[in-house]
Amino acid sequence: LILNVYDRQHLAIVSVGLATFYTFQILLFLWRKLIDKNLLIILIAFASFFTTLTIPLVLSDEWITMSWSVQALIFLWISCKTGSNFIRLVAYTIYLIAFGHLFIFGIEKNFNTSPESAYFKQFLPRLMSFGALIVANALGYKLLKGTRNISLRFSPENDSAEFVPATTMASIFAGLASVLVFIYLHFEFRDLSSAFYPPCKMPLISTIWISAILVC
Repeated sequence: LILNVYDRQHLAIVSVGLATFYTFQILLFLWRKLIDKNLLIILIAFASFFTTLTIPLVLSDEWITMSWSVQALIFLWISCKTGSNFIRLVAYTIYLIAFGHLFIFGIEKNFNTSPESAYFKQFLPRLMSFGALIVANALGYKLLKGTRNISLRFSPENDSAEFVPATTMASIFAGLASVLVFIYLHFEFRDLSSAFYPPCKMPLISTIWISAILVC
């Protein structure tokens, strides 16, 4: 009904309202110290879904990956503060969505051999997209490796089982951050040299590959 009259930004009013409603229900649930695992998981799932859905409705394509990366990191931080395995699983899911958006839409859109005038115009959006996801993975590694300071623990009866051990996911985050840095530098140096000095392209790319081999 809203889409028939308004654009997609107005649809975000509905998703924000629903996300706020379910978040309030979660806070009320925890404040009253209720014991109902299925209900709490459903409330968290709905709040996460509508929060995630709001981002592409409000923002332009260039900032979606960055926003989802920040959201995933926030959910991971909340899971560490509450000790909630389910919220941590939600965070992993949002990380996966951010990766999917970046590799399906971001690389093809942001990286292309363009003239000098177009290079700097596209530089900031792709730096924010890749940079945000790299930083989110690096901080995710730090969160999962660090000492847990749980300030609001979920009752075990209201939580799900741990999907993947935190130490394993920390290693995965570190690996993904390294791979993202390699991919970003590979494409960035390729476009940089193509726009300003094409003969320098292969030496730059070779340097990246040699550095990656030495680090590994």
